[in-house]
Amino acid sequence: MSAKRHTPSISAAFLTLLVVGLLYAGDLCAAAELERPSDRTLYRSWVDAGRYTGAPASAPATATDFRQLAFELQRLRERRRAAGASVAQPDPYERVSAPRNNLRDGVPLSLIHWRRTLETVTPEQQRLALSTGVAPQPTLTNVTVFAVSPLHPVTYRGASARLSLAAGDLFEETGTNSTLRALRVDPGDGSGWRALEVGQEVPAAYATPGTKTVSVEATLSDGTVLRASAPLDVAALATPDFTTSARLVADAPYNNTTGTLYIYKSGDHAGLRCPVLVAEGFDMQNNMDWDALYNLLNGQQLAETLRAYGRDLLVLDYTNAMRNIFENAALARKAVNYVNANRHDAADPFTVIGASMGGLVTRIALADMDRAPAAYGASHVDTWISFDSPHKGANIPLGIQEFLAFFSDKNSEFAAAAELLGILNQPAAKQMLLAHYSSSATLAGNSSNTAFQAALDAKGFPTSCKRIAVSNGSGLASRQPFDPGQRVMYWHYRDFWSVDVDGHVYALSTVPSPVPTVFYGFWDTIVPFDEATTTQKHYAPYALDNAPGGSRDSFKVLFDSTASLRGSDDYCLWPDHCFIPTASSLGISMAYYDVPIASTPGVLALSPFDELHCATTNEPHISINAGNTRWFMRALLQNYDTDADGFDDYQEYLVGTDYASAASKLTGATVRTAAIDSGSMNLEWSVRPNVTYQVYFTETLAHDWVLVETGYWMSAGWAGCHLPLTTPSGFYKIVSEIKDPVTD
Repeated sequence: MSAKRHTPSISAAFLTLLVVGLLYAGDLCAAAELERPSDRTLYRSWVDAGRYTGAPASAPATATDFRQLAFELQRLRERRRAAGASVAQPDPYERVSAPRNNLRDGVPLSLIHWRRTLETVTPEQQRLALSTGVAPQPTLTNVTVFAVSPLHPVTYRGASARLSLAAGDLFEETGTNSTLRALRVDPGDGSGWRALEVGQEVPAAYATPGTKTVSVEATLSDGTVLRASAPLDVAALATPDFTTSARLVADAPYNNTTGTLYIYKSGDHAGLRCPVLVAEGFDMQNNMDWDALYNLLNGQQLAETLRAYGRDLLVLDYTNAMRNIFENAALARKAVNYVNANRHDAADPFTVIGASMGGLVTRIALADMDRAPAAYGASHVDTWISFDSPHKGANIPLGIQEFLAFFSDKNSEFAAAAELLGILNQPAAKQMLLAHYSSSATLAGNSSNTAFQAALDAKGFPTSCKRIAVSNGSGLASRQPFDPGQRVMYWHYRDFWSVDVDGHVYALSTVPSPVPTVFYGFWDTIVPFDEATTTQKHYAPYALDNAPGGSRDSFKVLFDSTASLRGSDDYCLWPDHCFIPTASSLGISMAYYDVPIASTPGVLALSPFDELHCATTNEPHISINAGNTRWFMRALLQNYDTDADGFDDYQEYLVGTDYASAASKLTGATVRTAAIDSGSMNLEWSVRPNVTYQVYFTETLAHDWVLVETGYWMSAGWAGCHLPLTTPSGFYKIVSEIKDPVTD
């Protein structure tokens, strides 16, 4: 049996900056009645206050540190209210952690100015306590905390951004001490400092994408000057606006399930032409709006290329992506019906794409519509594409989950750890994960996934459309470069006058005896009774962590989060793990998870999909790249001849002719001057990309043609061949044929 978890009284962070503070903090209210020692409670601060003092050398605030500061300030205000004090101020953490969507070029900032009273223990007191075993008496220390953070740390419209600080995002807690008098901001775009007025916008124009540093300077009423900074990710300089949007509400009994349908048309035509509906995946913070989703879909210029070929793009954004998947499937049915009600021409092709969890959402929706069109409406979908979706389950390494569970305890006031653990416990996450930390059995599993999989299998797959699966996982059984059971992350930090900590994460193994460890955790501070330790042991029927599949870099992110308390011998062997096993993304039983599926016809035949595409090596989950862009373009353009010239839109795409003009055809090549030299001839002609050319010769038109030259060109230009003159006269013809570079 797995060792039972010893719930610690302290916590740490996962996927974020972890345990930087060495201070034991007791926040003192400026109100005299709350400053009495008898009313003070000892609270830890998980932020190193020395990083954010407002001094010129203060560190840029990480998003995690800023949210943690907001949480601790909120807890202080809650304690004041509980003590009977009148506190009419807002709750900072609730404000800071709320999703900020559809900001367009807006970059809202939040600012904390906090005069904290911390109870600290000096190194000398700590050493004495270690030698005597007597807990030291803390010393009261006043610390200024001054920190800033973008509330949405990514912008996709960097060329014309607008920074602002709303009154509700400014949190000042200084009691009778000096307060803010004036602010100014340097957006980090090279234009220098500008005045920052609460409620006013400051324009910024970034010339290049990348991480920028936003700095804020405050002048206090006593003349003190404080500075703070934070990173801003300029992911793109510009993002086009969607054409329109529609608010969707699922039909009863799911009419509390809502979402937004963004519509990005290819022209000013009425209705929807050749619609492509894309359903988003698992949005952990429900903050992926149009700008984020568009830029994700426009990898390799995919979205814009589709629009250039007359396809209208629609993107389904769930209000809550973490709710039960069947509920968002009801919303997807609503989206499909919306498309059909607004189509320009019912003969136009209709394609549905589900990315990651969106593949499950759309699978359920379309299967329901095919099974019961009278109840749900007929889908009229021609092609359904599942993009790296977990049809047989997904994987977050169990060692990482146990790490988070051990170090997470919101009562000890580490907001990020508790928040991320809460995400693991959301309905959609529990439905998809093959293994979940909540199961105490030594055989790793997840009862929620088992029940969901049975219900999903009962639904089946869509039956009225072509079904295509695109996987980011290797079809040749390439695995992550570590072994099952191997320790991937080693974290061993010792500081005898502050904290000792261990966090060792191991890859899931299939060995049942002895049951291998997936996580070992240890925490001990100088505070009495503050020691906690756990050893979590599990095995699984499949070596999930290093299996072939679309990958995530969770190991690296977790290790990076320990940077503030890291020993010289600590390591993370490899950054990535399998997230969506290749077999799962193709709808094939996990029993074949380590089989080279692409070269095993018998296994391929087990897939419910009509067309399968796998990567050669494992790729990041739902990454759009040069390889799979060709697969998407073929699926979305093939078998529809917009201009009725005999070449479908995919052929026009391959050769670069105008898909909408019958005058633009792949017809006779332009022949250049043929030169006769010493009994030979150079024949040259214009070529188009992705076309094979065959040159034939005959002495007279009454004779058969004889093939004399063959060639294939990947780009436009001129081609030619050197031909001997064996007869005094004759005829040549050049035959062209479009070649599809997608061969799998």
